[in-house]
Amino acid sequence: MSDDAPQFDYIFITHALCWIHEMRHYKLIETKYPENAIRLNNFISRCWTFYRIIKISQKNLTEKRSRLVLNIFNLLFWK
Repeated sequence: MSDDAPQFDYIFITHALCWIHEMRHYKLIETKYPENAIRLNNFISRCWTFYRIIKISQKNLTEKRSRLVLNIFNLLFWK
């Protein structure tokens, strides 16, 4: 298994990405309707905000912050 780097296409059968690497594919989506473009851009923006929260929380992780990060993740990706 590898990440999505093209040099691994003929070596590995399965590629797996963490969610932050998956985000680069969302930037490639072309929408037909303006309201969908707004929704997509808002989602991407929320994901990058979440990433910044993770980076800040990482420095001084507590049980409470850990639950907050998990809750935000679930709201973003399992809503």
